[in-house]
Order: sequence, then structure tokens, then C-alpha cells
Amino acid sequence: MIIGSWLILCVIAIFDLRDNRIPNSWVLLLIFSAIANWFTHEHWGAFAIQSLWGGFALFVGGYCLYLAKAMAAGDVKLLAGIGCLIGWGNLIPVVTCITISAGVVALFVLAQHTAIQPYSASEVYQRFKYRAVHLGRDPLQTATDTKLVMPFAPSVAVGIALFEFLSI
Repeated sequence: MIIGSWLILCVIAIFDLRDNRIPNSWVLLLIFSAIANWFTHEHWGAFAIQSLWGGFALFVGGYCLYLAKAMAAGDVKLLAGIGCLIGWGNLIPVVTCITISAGVVALFVLAQHTAIQPYSASEVYQRFKYRAVHLGRDPLQTATDTKLVMPFAPSVAVGIALFEFLSI
């Protein structure tokens, strides 16, 4: 991956951490850097086709997760740009590394969310038990309860770094 693509990916991750959104302009820059990467290969035409297939495959996969309300729209666009950058040939190992890194980041986000909640462990257990019995409804929920969201772009950056590290 070229250095410009890494810088763009880092900026996207920072935007997602700070604002919980990914600007379209930065995703377009990522796609343009993928296009620029095509011309660094000897058989750039074939690489461009593989790159477009990779972008399409990750877009469709991300869009299915978006329809299931498991992913935000900005994350779907980011995955399309990553697919264009990575290409079809490395798609499965990259998705595996992104999934592993997303799981690790999710554990840290959950630990932080749990640490800042004003409830004791026994209260959390009682709320969980009540939700299990009453099919997910929680009458104990207060205005101070916040929705747990996880920025996905940092997970993507860590996953791609993990892939690059493991493929050396």
C-alpha cells in the first residue's frame, strides 16, 4: 500500500473516532489513491479489474450489513474504498484481519462503556436478567443510559496493518 493511502486511512480513522462519521471527500481520496496505485503495477489493466471487483464485493457485503443495521453508511463506503485499494486477490485475508481487529476494538469499547456506567456489577446482572425474562424491554433504563457505538474505521486501519504485517 502506498504511503498516501495510509495517511488518508489514518485521517478517516481520526474523523470516525472524533465525530463518529466518515466524510465522503476522504473516501473519494482513498479511491483516487487506489486508482493511482493501479498504475504502479506492470499489468495495470488486470489489476484495475481485480481492484474494482474487490471494491464491489466489499461494498455489497457492507451494504448487506447496513440493511441488517449492523453497520453505518459511511462504513460501507469505506469498505468499498478499501476493496478498491486491496483488490480481489487479498480480499479474504484482509476481511479476516479486519474482523479480528474489530473484535478486539469492540472489547475495548465495551470495557470503556462498562467502566463509565454508574451501575454496580449486581445491578447490571439484575438488568440483564430482567431483559431476558421480559423480551428485551428495560423499564429501568434512564436518561443517563447512552447507546453504545463503535467507530469502525480504526478497526479497518488496524486490520489492514495486521494484514500488511502478517504478509511480510
